[in-house]
Amino acid sequence: MLLARTMGAAGAVLLAASVLPGLARADEPAPTLILDPTSAGLRVGAKVKASAPCAAGSIGYNLVITGPHGLGGLYSDALPADLVPNPGTQVGAIPFFDMDSDPPADGETYVLQVNCMGADGAATKLASVDLKVVGTKWELQGGATTPAGPTASVNPTTAKPGDLVSVTLAGFGVNEFVTRTLRPATGSTPAPVNLPDQAVNQDGGSTALAKIPDDQPDGEYVIDFEGPDTGRKAHVSITVARATTPPTSQPPTSQPPTSQPPTSQPPTSQPPTSQPPTSQPPTSEPPTSQSPTATATATDTATATATTGDSSGGSTSGGNNNSGGGGLAHTGALLDPRLLGTAGVALMGGSALVWYRTRRRSALLEGDDQL
Repeated sequence: MLLARTMGAAGAVLLAASVLPGLARADEPAPTLILDPTSAGLRVGAKVKASAPCAAGSIGYNLVITGPHGLGGLYSDALPADLVPNPGTQVGAIPFFDMDSDPPADGETYVLQVNCMGADGAATKLASVDLKVVGTKWELQGGATTPAGPTASVNPTTAKPGDLVSVTLAGFGVNEFVTRTLRPATGSTPAPVNLPDQAVNQDGGSTALAKIPDDQPDGEYVIDFEGPDTGRKAHVSITVARATTPPTSQPPTSQPPTSQPPTSQPPTSQPPTSQPPTSQPPTSEPPTSQSPTATATATDTATATATTGDSSGGSTSGGNNNSGGGGLAHTGALLDPRLLGTAGVALMGGSALVWYRTRRRSALLEGDDQL
């Protein structure tokens, strides 16, 4: 019994494993071609990429177009690592029609097809789409994935007349010259202004500068973009405003006047001081009959004696002044802190020098003894 159950479970697992891959393949969309753009001028062409890889073992692919005029191969190359044919990335846009010797006619339909190449050289169809000629353009008739629509942006979004702004475009046709028109966001005035065209690369995008006209009035505007080959359109808003700084006005500050009563001080009048003049009777001394040298010596000695007596607390002994007490000792100059401090520093420095020299000499003597 256990053996039967085991065998039944194993059979169910194998059955499910055989059915699931088929169900998964049924849900997958059929391979197709992705064209960018999906419509363009007959001389322009498009970038082409397959939506699925070639089978394992394939080594290359080719792109062909067939129709009323026969035509033939457009491009062939080795497969990349993911086995997905992608000539758009490898070489960019590929023209579909020979416009010089055999141009297509309006209304004709052509088949664009990608084939996978095996190691033996056999070609196997991977995907195809129909292209219809409409006037001077070709248009995709279905079966391909439509690429994302075009986008546009501008930086900055507010500018003054005469300013340069940066414009970035994406999703337009290969190597198109996209027209740019500056128009009012609302109303019809001022009149729209055509700005220089902007060229895009093989990826359908680019970044370029655009100048706001010097006399452009202030207001809200829109820049319209249109690819002439693909008919793709985009637009972006922008504000034109002159830089104005409003004056800063402060309301006047009203303060009530401050009035202080005048301060009056009565004049101060002092009666004039009157001192009676001092009159001293002239002193008349009898002339001295001494020699000039003796007079000068006596006068100098008396003056020095009087001065010394005042500064020494009343000592009037002329003998002490002349015998060596000295005016410097009595005025306290030797007790000046600055003088004492300087002397102290000098003594300390000298003692340190002597100590250092003594120690150094002792060290040298000890060294000689050791030798």
